[in-house]
Formats: sequence, C-alpha cells, structure tokens
Amino acid sequence: MRLSYIIDLIIAMMGSMSNQRTLDTRRVDSHIEKLNQLVWFQQLFAEEKYRKLFITNYKIRHYLDSPFRVKRLENSTKTQERFLKLLNKQLAKGRKRSI
Repeated sequence: MRLSYIIDLIIAMMGSMSNQRTLDTRRVDSHIEKLNQLVWFQQLFAEEKYRKLFITNYKIRHYLDSPFRVKRLENSTKTQERFLKLLNKQLAKGRKRSI
C-alpha cells in the first residue's frame, strides 16, 4: 500500500468520528463537477432520479464531501459499484417515505 493512501484513510476515519463536522457545499459541488468529467458519472448525472440525490440527499452529499472517497470513485470500479448501490438504497428509502 502506498503511504498517501494510508494517510488519506486515517484522515477520512478521523473525520467520520467527528459528528460535528458540517458539509462543505462548495467542496461537494466541486467534487461533483470533477466527477462529471468521467463518463460513468455523466451517465448517472443525466438521470433525474440520481441528479436529485446529488443535490438534496444528505448521505450522498456527505459521501461526496470527502476528497478521499472522491479520489477512490475516480480510480476504482469496485468503489463506483458500491456508490451506485448507495444511490439505489437512498432512492428506495425515498420511495418508502413517499408511500
């Protein structure tokens, strides 16, 4: 493992332990712009149901607030698959609430 990966992991873990941290809206939006340069993300963003999650869903925005997670999304297809599962889980929760 690379040292930078381990350091990023430790920082991400420390950040998740602190529940006092608020979302940085500008950072989330810049991460979305950065990810939108990738074809797989463009396809997700083109679908209205996912685009709404990127804008309104706290869990998704919290996920995208992390530079570590965004870097992983850029480089790992497994992480991209897990992210898609998270999106679909959040969609399912939203549907249950609206019923």
